[in-house]
Amino acid sequence: AESRRGYMLQPQQFVDWQRFMEKLWEFEGVTPEMLRRQREQTMLLQNLLSLANDEKALEIALGRSAGLVDRDFFALLDQIILAARSQGQTDELHLLMTLRDQLLDKTEAGKVLKQQQEKIRALLGKITPQSSRDDILDLVIEAWRGEEGRQIVGTLAVAVAALVDYQFLMALSERIGRAQTPEEAKPLEELRAFLLEMQEQVTARQRQAQQALAQQAQALLQEVLQATDPAAVLREHLEEVDETFLSLLAANAQQAERSKATAAARRLRQIYDLALAILQEQMPQDLRLLNDLLNAPDEAAVRQLLKDNRSLLTKEFVDALRPIETEMREAGRGEVADRVKSLRAQVALML
Repeated sequence: AESRRGYMLQPQQFVDWQRFMEKLWEFEGVTPEMLRRQREQTMLLQNLLSLANDEKALEIALGRSAGLVDRDFFALLDQIILAARSQGQTDELHLLMTLRDQLLDKTEAGKVLKQQQEKIRALLGKITPQSSRDDILDLVIEAWRGEEGRQIVGTLAVAVAALVDYQFLMALSERIGRAQTPEEAKPLEELRAFLLEMQEQVTARQRQAQQALAQQAQALLQEVLQATDPAAVLREHLEEVDETFLSLLAANAQQAERSKATAAARRLRQIYDLALAILQEQMPQDLRLLNDLLNAPDEAAVRQLLKDNRSLLTKEFVDALRPIETEMREAGRGEVADRVKSLRAQVALML
């Protein structure tokens, strides 16, 4: 350790930041080659995601970079899938899963992983709605002690991510506490450390993703504020006009109001309303109607909207309101849920 610290203090000239970071990581046992491979794998993953729906182009790209698609590559992909799932990013999750399915069939590492998945499916088949947390913990411990336990548990943890929570880890800790010998406790401690490491990696990726989205939203807001035609900019970047962007807009407007910056607050509110209007343009008619109904100022306005849009009031429309009501209630938005329930009853009477 002393010699290592001494080496760190020797004056060296680093021609760039990348080289400096490589030397720094060497002291942690990470070689420049390992870092370069990680960067190459990340870049390849980004490239493959853009080709996920183009099978021929995907095969060409894999032919050029097949050596980069290994267990570590799939681990990276699985972590991103887990982060996308936890954030409710449905479109991104679908794309990631599409790519993963193709890589399982088209790469050597994927074929090995696919065999592991057969084992995982067998384990998942043992989990029923009646399975307790202890039952699931038993399965995870069994897999951990088996052949390729680390890989199988890693994938299994992604598949049942919602179940590998604080209570699950507490139950595992209790098992460790009940172990009769250090030899019995050691694999359980290693399992706990592995699951905690996975959670930390997912949390870090979520944080990075959130920061990237926030930076993207901030850049778009600046562009819109400086534009002579804000609507054109918003339409050009429609895929970026999302909840993050709207939340940023609302927060900036509120800050401007608190600071008595009346003109700035008015401008931000106008852009907020414009963004909502543009989003509504993209909605199907029935969703636009629902949005209008939920934002109607009073019952008279609701009745008028229902009357004016009677052709859209179908059994399918009524059925679609039930899961929305449930989702709002589970999200703690009881007032909205009650309003959806009331709308569902009113529309049902009009059929």
